Amino acid sequence: MASFDHSSLQVRVDRVDRVYRPGDVVAGTLVARVRKGWRHQGVGLRALGAVEIAHHLRPFMNATSVLAPPGQFSDGEHALRFEMELRPCEVSELLESYHGSASVTYTLICTCRRGPLRPALEARCEIFVEVPSGPPPQPAPTTFMVAREKGLRVAGKVDSTRCLLDRPFTGELRIDECAERIRSVDIALMRRETVSGVLGRAAEVRRTQIVDGDVTRGIDIPIHVIFPRLFACPSLAIDGLSLAFEVDVVVSFGEGLVARESIPVVLYR
Repeated sequence: MASFDHSSLQVRVDRVDRVYRPGDVVAGTLVARVRKGWRHQGVGLRALGAVEIAHHLRPFMNATSVLAPPGQFSDGEHALRFEMELRPCEVSELLESYHGSASVTYTLICTCRRGPLRPALEARCEIFVEVPSGPPPQPAPTTFMVAREKGLRVAGKVDSTRCLLDRPFTGELRIDECAERIRSVDIALMRRETVSGVLGRAAEVRRTQIVDGDVTRGIDIPIHVIFPRLFACPSLAIDGLSLAFEVDVVVSFGEGLVARESIPVVLYR
């Protein structure tokens, strides 16, 4: 008899990082752990890609496949292989995976119906899809200034406001003048979501500290920030949802006082 306490399903994909691109074939194995053997009404796989807004799903990919016809599983562990190509529904396109107030998710859902006297079994596995934006964008360098009337001037430049997600955000800054003691300087990636025409508040995605303490004035300080996976994606504008990003230069002082300057950026894959 099987060594496990109850019957269950588990979805395993072959790629360890679970990252795919449009047109890739998602291959993997459904593992069915069966206790005491039982009949079933079939095992199915559904690949669902959807935008979730306010707990409402808007599918743009919905593919199904039969992994096993109705039959019987004997006691023990059974492995069912599967392959499924990443393709959108008609008149739709694949979107990059993203987690925020609204989300873009891809989920493999395996189900096994076991008849009226036994509950159905289900297993889910999220995969992550990267969608190329096309040819690399031309660099768009810019300068910035963080200033206050009472003796603060921080000057800097960024190498481009058109940013590829798989490359770092780079530039440099310099503290030209500051009358107060600096506690830190941070680079914050900010996200703005517009859902159903309502502009949301800017939300901080990631903050990277580049200065710790009261830095020497007049020296060039490099900016080198990696974009986070899942919580940043190519800038997006579709029906009901748009995503825009900006990078904030944040100078912090004692007692929670800060000065900041926002730099709008466009993200690409």
